[in-house]
Amino acid sequence: FNMKFFDHRIIDINFDSEDVFILKVKPLRGRVLNFKPGQYTRIIIPDHPKTREHFFSFASSPENKSYLEFCIRIYGNWTKALSQLKKGKIIKISSPMGSFIWKNGIRNAVFIVGGIGISPFMSMLRYIVKKNSIEKITLLYGNRTQQTISYKKELEEISKKITLKIIHIFSEEKEKLYIPAYHGFITKKIIEKEIDFSAKPVIFITGPQVFIEKMLPVLGKIADKEKIKFELK
Repeated sequence: FNMKFFDHRIIDINFDSEDVFILKVKPLRGRVLNFKPGQYTRIIIPDHPKTREHFFSFASSPENKSYLEFCIRIYGNWTKALSQLKKGKIIKISSPMGSFIWKNGIRNAVFIVGGIGISPFMSMLRYIVKKNSIEKITLLYGNRTQQTISYKKELEEISKKITLKIIHIFSEEKEKLYIPAYHGFITKKIIEKEIDFSAKPVIFITGPQVFIEKMLPVLGKIADKEKIKFELK
């Protein structure tokens, strides 16, 4: 599998919370890449000694032909280096990959998201809002605290446009909650309480690998296996 890379210029880097930043890039030549909502790409910083392969899901909608957007958490030297690049700097982005994608016929969906796993979901949501093709989406969104929620405002805006029910779960929150939320982690009990499985929703799980591996056996007991979608990069 021969991966093709394309030069992109950074047009914006903005911190969304203490360790998460939003990166926007534009192709140096030609058009914005065609991809499907939910797909990911590989990013290379040209003059950085790469330690391993770095894959990131697109957070922008495929309909956005102005730029590509990524929501990235700093978890090591490489992501830190990426967060410190200046506007105008060139990075390389590969052809899109992955089969964790939104299909247009879906009417009822559940997204179970751990932290930074919100990226592919934002791509899907931004796409769905434009297409207006959904009856109901339930988002179970796990974060450390209220301060670490990515895309908080935009999610609230989207929930006014389509039937999107957002349930927050905070693992380390000490402050008073100003939004309906659970303390702790996403559990079988919470899933059963918040999701109507009789509607046979398609279930998308996104987040760090350990999060996905924790969720699969839980969902396996209560949901139709054919309806569960996930991807381990």
